[in-house]
Amino acid sequence: MLATDPNHQMQGLGKQMLNCAEQHALEHFGIASFKMSVLSSRSELIAFYERRGYTRTGKVTSYPASAGIGEPIVDELKVEILIKQVSNP
Repeated sequence: MLATDPNHQMQGLGKQMLNCAEQHALEHFGIASFKMSVLSSRSELIAFYERRGYTRTGKVTSYPASAGIGEPIVDELKVEILIKQVSNP
């Protein structure tokens, strides 16, 4: 889970956290791609990840209510999968 406190958004913290997480994964795990799950209703968040090299896969799943991560307040909430390929793992 990656999140920035709403009171501290628009300061570049999300970009920094994402960059650090990606760099750590590259250096310590030699990954070939990143997979991101985003609430499909958050178009501004999807755009944020797209600006950072993630692409929409077209895969959309139901919100995983049974995972114990919270109960959605929006009916039929969906999760969209984005992916980012690494050029030099």
